[in-house]
Amino acid sequence: MKKEEKNLLITGFICALGCLFIAIYNSAQAAFLNADVIPSSEYKAAVSVSDSMSSMQEKSDDGSSSAAAQTTVNINTASAEELCEVLPGIGEVKAKSIIEYREAAGGFDSVDELLNVKGIGEKTLEKIRPYCRLKD
Repeated sequence: MKKEEKNLLITGFICALGCLFIAIYNSAQAAFLNADVIPSSEYKAAVSVSDSMSSMQEKSDDGSSSAAAQTTVNINTASAEELCEVLPGIGEVKAKSIIEYREAAGGFDSVDELLNVKGIGEKTLEKIRPYCRLKD
């Protein structure tokens, strides 16, 4: 084998290895980006919101928990305005879609049924789930 052929073979091998490393790196990066990782700054914010909501839900003088009723919405009876007001990330269009689905299906049997509403996916559902209830 000539020296030029050896050099060409080695160069091709190095290029193939480089492509392999890039493919592995891209796969690892894609897997990491799709993981449910909460950055520490968001975790601290989520904990403080959770603590605030816990303190808000203390019982009032008459023994009822009025804060829970104010921070949640009955998805089976709420108006579009109420849905927009209480559910984070839900605007007029999605609120109307929720109401249209609710009317067509005869109401929601579970909060998970919101996945059937156009424009609501897993991430949106998990964001609004704590604010949804099915009964008054």
